[in-house]
Order: sequence, then C-alpha cells, then structure tokens
Amino acid sequence: MSDERVEWVVLTSHAARYMADLQIQTLESEGIPVLVRGEEAGIWGPAYAGPTSQGIRLLVPKAALTEARILLELDDEEGPDGEG
Repeated sequence: MSDERVEWVVLTSHAARYMADLQIQTLESEGIPVLVRGEEAGIWGPAYAGPTSQGIRLLVPKAALTEARILLELDDEEGPDGEG
C-alpha cells in the first residue's frame, strides 16, 4: 500500500443524483475515480430521485482534475456548480 494521501477536489455539483449519473459513468469508464458527496435519503427514502436540499457534489483526485474537465467538456471558467 502507498502512504500517499489523495487530495480530492470538487469537479461538479448537481441538484439530484440522476443528473450526475452520466458524468459518474463517463469518468469511471475512463478510469477516473469519483466520490459522490451530499446524497441524502430525506423523508422520502432512498427511492426518491428528485432534488435534495444539499445537492450532489462529484469529487475527483486533484491530479485527475484537468483530465476530468476535458473529458466532460467543462469550460475553464465554469465552477463546480456549473456557473462561470
């Protein structure tokens, strides 16, 4: 095992999990690991697919950030919430 710690950075954020699924699959298919943060079941339970109060954030290793942004065709000026 390596003693290196991975620094994770926010790549994108979405209102609901289903909105992030395509990006997750695209990144993982290219070998880029993804952490999903902000999922909550809330009062509706885990089957709820709509927006959540905190939204969903996708994080990638800092070393893979540029590759991930290119792969997802994100603008350089675009922040993690999709706004410039």
